[in-house]
Amino acid sequence: MYPTLGKYDEDIRSHQQLRCCHHQGELLQHFCNDCEVLICRECKVSDHDNHKWTGLEEAGKQYSMRIGVLHGSITGKIPGIALYVQFLDGYRKQVDEHKKKMAAEIQDQADSIHDMIEQHKGALISQLNDVCIQEVQTVQEKEAKIHTVLTGMESNQNYLERLLKFGTELEVLSSHKQITKHLTKMLYQQIDGLPNKLGLAFNRGDKQQGIETLFGKVEICRLPMGKADVDSLDATDIAMSSVLPNISSVPELLLQFESKGPNDTKDIWPSGMSMCKDGSMVIIDRDNKRVKFYNDSGEFLRDFGGSGDHALGSPYDVTVMVNGNVAVTDYGDESVKIFTLDGKPVLKISGHFKHPRGIASNSKGQLIVVDCGLRRLTIHNSDDGTIIHTVEGKDEEGFDYFTDPYYVTVTRSGQIIVTDWAAPNIKVFDGQGKFVAKYGTYGIRQDQVLQPYGVCTDYFGYIFVADNHNHRIHLLMPDGRFQKFFLSKKDGLWHPMSLGINNKGYLVVTEGLGQVKVFKYM
Repeated sequence: MYPTLGKYDEDIRSHQQLRCCHHQGELLQHFCNDCEVLICRECKVSDHDNHKWTGLEEAGKQYSMRIGVLHGSITGKIPGIALYVQFLDGYRKQVDEHKKKMAAEIQDQADSIHDMIEQHKGALISQLNDVCIQEVQTVQEKEAKIHTVLTGMESNQNYLERLLKFGTELEVLSSHKQITKHLTKMLYQQIDGLPNKLGLAFNRGDKQQGIETLFGKVEICRLPMGKADVDSLDATDIAMSSVLPNISSVPELLLQFESKGPNDTKDIWPSGMSMCKDGSMVIIDRDNKRVKFYNDSGEFLRDFGGSGDHALGSPYDVTVMVNGNVAVTDYGDESVKIFTLDGKPVLKISGHFKHPRGIASNSKGQLIVVDCGLRRLTIHNSDDGTIIHTVEGKDEEGFDYFTDPYYVTVTRSGQIIVTDWAAPNIKVFDGQGKFVAKYGTYGIRQDQVLQPYGVCTDYFGYIFVADNHNHRIHLLMPDGRFQKFFLSKKDGLWHPMSLGINNKGYLVVTEGLGQVKVFKYM
C-alpha cells in the first residue's frame, strides 16, 4: 500500500506545473541562469531577452548537482560539529567538577587554618598565663619579705617614740649603744625589690597582606586549547575547521628580545627555530654557526656550535625531536646533525643531500628534510638516518613541483607543508608524499606572496606563513584558504624568517638581524 502511495505521489509531482505570477496563464517552463529564477515565455521576451537561459530539465540537473555538493559538505561537517558539542558538554561538566573540587580544597584550607589559629591562640594564652603567674609569684614573695622588714621598722619606730617620750636619761644612756647599732643596721638594710617590670603587648599580624599568603588565592586565567584537548577529535579524521576558535583582530605582542649570545662574532641571522616542551626556544644563528637556547622569558640559557665531525658549518634550520634531541640541517657539509639538548653529538646523517634547508619531525619521530639542491623531500628514520621515503616533488608528467623549497612543517594529521621561495607559494603533501594543494602566487595582494619563508601550524590547524619580502605573515585556514594578513609592517614586523608555536599556544617569530617576537592571537 505505502509503495503505491509513494509512487502515486511522485507521479503527481512529476506532472505538476507552475504558472507565472506576472503573466496570466503562462507556465514557468524556462530558467534564467543570470538571474537564477524560473521564467515563462513572456518573461523571457520582456525581461530576460539578453540573458542566458535553459530548459527546466537541464537547469534542474545542474542545480541538483550544486545542491548535492552542498549537501555533501554539510554531511561532512555534521559529525565534527556533533563531536564538538560532545566535547563542550564534557568540558562544561568538567568545569563544574573542578568548581566543586576547588571549593572543597578551599574549605579544607579554611578548616586547617582555623585549627592552626585555635592552636596558636591557645599557645599564646598559655604563654601569657605562665609569664603572668610567675610574675605574680615573684611579686608576692618580694612583697612578703619587704612587709616583714616594714613591720620590724614600724615596731622599732613605736618603741623609740615611747623611749624618747617617757624614758629617763638613765634608760636612754644604758640602751643607746645597742639601739644605735640595731637602728643603723636597719637603716642601711638593702631591700630586695623588683629589678624590672613585666611588659606585655600583642603584636597583631597584617590581616590585609597576610591572609592571601597564609590562606592562598584562586588564580583565574584563560588557557589556550592544548594538544590534549584537541587530540580527542583526531580519531574521526574530521577537519577542525568547522569548530575553529576566533583569531584576535589585533594580535598582542607579549615579548620581544634580541637573540644574541656570548659567542657572537657577526650579525645575528636567526634562520631556524623550534620549541621545547618546557616552552624554551631553540634558535639557529646561521652566520654565527650556533644553536642558541632561550627560556620563555627570552633569557639566554646556553649555546653550542658542535665539534669535530659534528661542528656546524652553515646551519640553517632545527627541529626538536620527539625524544628531546635537536636535529640541525647543515648545508655547509650537506648533512643533518643530531645533538642532545646540551650539545653532545648523537648522529650525523649524510650522503643523501645536496643543499638541506628546512627540517621538521612528525608524531612518529621521523625527520622530514627539504633539499633545495635536489628539489625534493626525504623522510628519515631518526635512529640511524636511513631514508624511509622520498618525495621527488614531480607531477604525473614529470615536471618539478619545487622551484626553490625552503621551510617545512607537519600538521597534526600528518600533512607536510613546504614553502617554495622562488615559485613563490606553499605546497601541501599528504603523509605519503602525494601532492594535495598549493597556496599563493607572485605579488603583494591577498593570496599572493613574494618570498615565503617559515611556516607553522597550531593545534587547531591554522597555518601561518612568513612572507619575508612583504614584511607580513599570512594566516590560512586548515584547508589552505586565505583568512587574513595576520601581521604586517605596520605592526612593526620586519623581514620575518622562521615561525613556531610555543607550549602556551602563542606564535613566535624570528626576524632578520635577530629580533624574536611572541604574539598572543586567541
